[in-house]
Amino acid sequence: MRVRRAFGAISAVSVLAFAFAFASPPRQASAVEIGDVFTSITISPVLGTPWQQTSDPTAVPDGSLVDVSFAFALPDEATAGDTASMTFQSTGGVTTSVADLAPFPILSEDGETIATVTGAGDTVTVTFAPYVDTHTAVSGSGTFQARVSAAAATPTPSAFGIPIAVSSGQFPATVRIYRVTELITEVTGVRGAVLDDTSLEWRYFSAIPLYNLDLALMDGATAVDCAALQLEYRDAAWTTGDPYPSDAQFGAPVDVATASCTPVSSGLDAASQVVSVVPEAQVPAGTLREFRLIAGITSDEQPEFQAVLATSDAGSTQTLAFVGFAERQTARGVGQGTLIPLPPEPDPDTSGGGTTPPDTLADSGVNPSGLPGLGLALVALGLLVVAGARRVRHTAIQE
Repeated sequence: MRVRRAFGAISAVSVLAFAFAFASPPRQASAVEIGDVFTSITISPVLGTPWQQTSDPTAVPDGSLVDVSFAFALPDEATAGDTASMTFQSTGGVTTSVADLAPFPILSEDGETIATVTGAGDTVTVTFAPYVDTHTAVSGSGTFQARVSAAAATPTPSAFGIPIAVSSGQFPATVRIYRVTELITEVTGVRGAVLDDTSLEWRYFSAIPLYNLDLALMDGATAVDCAALQLEYRDAAWTTGDPYPSDAQFGAPVDVATASCTPVSSGLDAASQVVSVVPEAQVPAGTLREFRLIAGITSDEQPEFQAVLATSDAGSTQTLAFVGFAERQTARGVGQGTLIPLPPEPDPDTSGGGTTPPDTLADSGVNPSGLPGLGLALVALGLLVVAGARRVRHTAIQE
């Protein structure tokens, strides 16, 4: 009888050992592309003041930026790593690129990352963070910039459709695009621009004597600080047909003390500041003069500025016009969710002076990651005891 009880106890130990040894933590669902996440996707112009060849404030220059805004609502079964994507489809010769889009987060009010937005080619992907595992009713919105180009664009704005495909269908969008026309020469023009969070730098040049030189900072009435404006020029020897001078070929910079910066008072360009240069526009023969303008920026939300270089020759017989663009990324996103409450803890049992058992393995001091190893040890112990019990039973039968 004693042997049977021992064998029964040993069998129970073995069963528990196998259970511990081969138990595994709960499986996590694999990341998937979720449908019906986006509730809206829209495209709108970045520039409020268009280039003078059109009076249509909804039109954008070919090759420039547009704002893309989206909103989403996430199903509660979504988990960290799940994604939602949008793809800008090419139709009618229109291409939309997000190749320049740097990753940016969608943040909750307390600064937690709800998702990360990335771009590649013509596709934007929203990848959800562990925030969605601990919250329900997760929703949010975001805005980023994309570049649009239309091979069929003309100087007159025309409507081009840009369908935006998502896993559950598509969102229609229409953008009015036009091609900028300029009087381009190798002796006068906009050299380039640099835009960061605090300043806007323009470089423009002339290699002929001009009556005056006006640089209109479009969309700059509330974003460009004329009081913080700096303007200088540098000269290099140059003749028609030469390549653009290198930095080493230019002389030392000279401040332009006579420059003026005034807002346009009315009309289509009332949102612009105009920086005018007169004496310094009289460039000596055989010289290329490069101007460098730096203006303070008071807005951190405008992703693109345009500048128009307007001038005339020394006799005011010919008007020249050039346009340039300065860009930066101002992508951002916000969201919210409802925190999933933790289950209530059981009331402590103090009857009889006893203590309550630990609620979790962590409270008991046992490391859950060590359970498989503990189970294997118990298996080995169980097998040894079983073998010993068989020897005891065999000896009892012989007796």
